[in-house]
Amino acid sequence: MRGIPSRFLMAAAVVLGLVLVVLVSASASSSLLPGPVLWALVVLDAIVLSASVFELARRRVRGPERG
Repeated sequence: MRGIPSRFLMAAAVVLGLVLVVLVSASASSSLLPGPVLWALVVLDAIVLSASVFELARRRVRGPERG
């Protein structure tokens, strides 16, 4: 993830967070997706979201990259 700009990671984290909220709220009501598919998407989204947040936190701790 070194080549990805931090602003893009922040925007992706926001979008992934919103998608996670929508998917979880869709699981509470009737959805067009079957239950296992919906929860697989929730888990996948949560994993990618946590990786983005972790990378942003790591960049903040390490400071600006040189080189």
